[in-house]
Amino acid sequence: MENIHRSRYCEMNWEPQARVFEVIWLPESSEMEAQEYKAIMLRVAEHLRANPDPLNMLADNKHLAFSITPDLQEWVLANVLVHATKGRAAIVLSEEIFTQVSLEQVLDDHTDKAYELRYFDSVEEARKWFS
Repeated sequence: MENIHRSRYCEMNWEPQARVFEVIWLPESSEMEAQEYKAIMLRVAEHLRANPDPLNMLADNKHLAFSITPDLQEWVLANVLVHATKGRAAIVLSEEIFTQVSLEQVLDDHTDKAYELRYFDSVEEARKWFS
């Protein structure tokens, strides 16, 4: 697994053989501002564009403590999820209920998705689904 980005809010890893792109949100995400979230999500979009499908994406949101406002939800749909194509997306649920609801709203609003989406309670469960 290759670490391709690390900040105080998240870590991104890439496993080329398994085609797994992993975004791990850190507890410090509670201090994140909207512009910082956008910058991170643009890095996600960049990786999605650079590594065409099929791609398995694992979003470990267990420690994500940033609620995505309706405006940001629309921005994510238009600027990030548009690059998510064939493959699987495994979402590890956030411990923060408001964060989880806002994430689900973004993903549910992405009606033209060509990838398979599932929610999990643990990273281990999500990884099993990829294999």
